[in-house]
Amino acid sequence: RKGYEVLICTGPVAESRYCTREKWDWVREHLGEEWLNRVVLTMDKTSVRGDVLIDDRPIISGLQRPVWSHILFDAPYNQEVDLAGRHRLVSWNNWEAILLNE
Repeated sequence: RKGYEVLICTGPVAESRYCTREKWDWVREHLGEEWLNRVVLTMDKTSVRGDVLIDDRPIISGLQRPVWSHILFDAPYNQEVDLAGRHRLVSWNNWEAILLNE
């Protein structure tokens, strides 16, 4: 462990009554039971404190001024987004190199 505390910050789809449960189930299935206590489920990611947020959404808005740096995770729908000084994470294979450049 290199001093990283990793949390999974995710926002539920408000229109889906099953979304929250499906997110918990996905984490349990793909990452394991021990990751469930690292899930932060919120409608406003700007309220979550941290150093870095890796997210595929190009614009993260909310009630707070974020204290984290936003790294854009690559997705087909955000290819044309102006990074405005941000980094783009194309693959999880190079996550640490991107973090070290933050």
